[in-house]
Amino acid sequence: MTDVELPLASEFPEQTYAAWRQRAEQALRGASFDKLTSLTVDGLELRPIYAPELDGEAPDERPGAPPFTRGAWPAREGWDIRSRLVTPNLVQLNQEALAELNQGATSLELCWDEAGRAAKDPRESSEGVGVGGAPLYSVAELSQALSGVLLPLAPVALDAGGAFAGAASLMLAYLEEQGEQATAQAELGMDPLAAHHGEGLWCAPEDALRQMAALARLTAQRFPRVSAVTVSTRNYSEAGATDAEELALLLATTVAYVNALLEAGLELPRALGQLSFELTVGTRQLEDIAKLRAARRLLWRVFSVSAEALGVSSGALPAPRVRACQALRSVTQRDPWVNLLRGTLGGFSAVVGGAEGVTLLPFTAALSHPDGSVSAPSELARRLARNTQLILAEEAHVGRVVDPAGGSHAVEALTSALAEAAWSRFQAIEAAGGLLAWSRAGALSASLEAARARRERAVARRQLPITGVSEFPDVNEAPVLLPQVDLKAVIRGAQERAASAPEVTLDARDAATWVAAARRGATLAQLRVALGGEPSCAALPRVRLAAPFEALRDAADARARAGARDKVLLACIGPVAEHTARATFAKNLFEVGGFQAVSTSGLPPEAELAPEAAAEQLKAHGARLAVLCGSDARYPQHVAAFASALRRAGAARIVLAGNPKLLPAELTSGVVDEFVFLGVDVLSTLTAAWQALGGAQQASESAQSALGGAR
Repeated sequence: MTDVELPLASEFPEQTYAAWRQRAEQALRGASFDKLTSLTVDGLELRPIYAPELDGEAPDERPGAPPFTRGAWPAREGWDIRSRLVTPNLVQLNQEALAELNQGATSLELCWDEAGRAAKDPRESSEGVGVGGAPLYSVAELSQALSGVLLPLAPVALDAGGAFAGAASLMLAYLEEQGEQATAQAELGMDPLAAHHGEGLWCAPEDALRQMAALARLTAQRFPRVSAVTVSTRNYSEAGATDAEELALLLATTVAYVNALLEAGLELPRALGQLSFELTVGTRQLEDIAKLRAARRLLWRVFSVSAEALGVSSGALPAPRVRACQALRSVTQRDPWVNLLRGTLGGFSAVVGGAEGVTLLPFTAALSHPDGSVSAPSELARRLARNTQLILAEEAHVGRVVDPAGGSHAVEALTSALAEAAWSRFQAIEAAGGLLAWSRAGALSASLEAARARRERAVARRQLPITGVSEFPDVNEAPVLLPQVDLKAVIRGAQERAASAPEVTLDARDAATWVAAARRGATLAQLRVALGGEPSCAALPRVRLAAPFEALRDAADARARAGARDKVLLACIGPVAEHTARATFAKNLFEVGGFQAVSTSGLPPEAELAPEAAAEQLKAHGARLAVLCGSDARYPQHVAAFASALRRAGAARIVLAGNPKLLPAELTSGVVDEFVFLGVDVLSTLTAAWQALGGAQQASESAQSALGGAR
């Protein structure tokens, strides 16, 4: 750090906000200046310019010093590059783990399959075995997956959902077997409240908190380089949480966990040392940077308030360790190559925001095998996710600058505004009795549903455009091939290993007993019996933003496979210069729904205003949907004739490209069926088009299913 000031702007004349605004309003030529300001989903303003005159001076904060807004460390030499492993074949999983570490990853995340997350016995039911992760049901299977991984050098994090206590017991038992209690690095990833809300626990959340606290205490006593608890907002993000809601839920969860750890006998500094934090990043660069900075500021506020209440010196407290993962809701199935750009933007935002570690998803993360079978990321997809971070680190050198966004009035103002909004929501949760009480009152699901609805409306109207899906689609895109998993072999192997596992009975319900039982061969299912309990609640929905549009494309592709792709005729009125802009807009819009656009553009000049020529084109192409594209000046004279001719030729639905508010009343009273313009609800427009063509049930059900929350 240096206190030397560099007068970089001294050679330029000083400017004021008032002078800038005057010039901006001149450039707008009468348009409202307020059009330059937009709102986040949280309702926070994003202004065209920020300045000390508007926002005051930036806070006098330093990297590595409380409240850690600018980072947990005074200097920086990079970040943890984490690879997420979901391959269900244990031999292949181990090969991938070693390959990831040898090729640039610095840590790993092991994901349990659906059966494991529910701690099911694969012999009783094969449902969920090998789906979404690996069947790691015992120490032997964990040992096979991690063979050759040097845990003192390469930390391993766990993502076991509702089976967090059993998975943590397996991991601690594995570390004891390896004799690496003092040296191994790991994150047990216990997050019972997130599992309770996001997946549904198999025990009461109060019991889950006690299990978490008992294992965290054991971890603190025996495993100095292992952290037990990860407060993650992934599940809430996938259910629709806004940035402020993510932060508020992060804080409320932290308070619940700290209280549980204190009740288990841990002192505050050691309790906080068992916590790590994870937030999601998407494609909103400034907002993601501000979210990570605000998270550290707010977490330190919770830490310091707790210390003051307990009479503990704040100097004894650790800095909050905040990492970032790419939000699944931001990735797409359609045109998945664009996910590489989304990952790059998310990774950049995470590092600039000061994340200590970053997890990026393979660009195929949202894809499934065409025949519905289980698949896993290809080597290419994993390599590109890993290399994205390596390029940011080794070529862009992003990690060599401490808080590069610090001092930017835009970032500082947004950080403060977001922190205030999140703190206010956090206080409301605490006033209701804490996160569990607030959730049981229905407030959590209601809040997330409202946020999800706001974002879905913005996506449907393309106010939040999704490249390759709601904007610039490729109707004829080639599918990305995925490696197919031999699920039958995975299930058979899991069942055989379960059959050969020893029968272990537990006579006590304490953490040391769970770990000892795991060392004797206890499986997740056996540990579940010992831990007891029944499913606690219904899971929150998990929705990707692109899913409703992709459902329409899927329905369109299904119809195309059964016959020919449905066509939409762009009935162009007048010369090219008059209709090109609207025809291009309409083509893009209807291709979003999987239609193939054909155009009358290019007809001889004498046919440019001839309704019958357009009708003949409709018949020739076999189209049943038509969009009239022309200028506002041409519409009053020609629209009625074109619409009449097209209906006689068999058009089931006629759409006009233009805003009805700017057109004469006679054109908006039944002459055409609908209007398309900038800001229209594209999802509703496309669904109505499918209904008119007889694909109503399939298209509507597909879109509603996507909105309903299936991942």
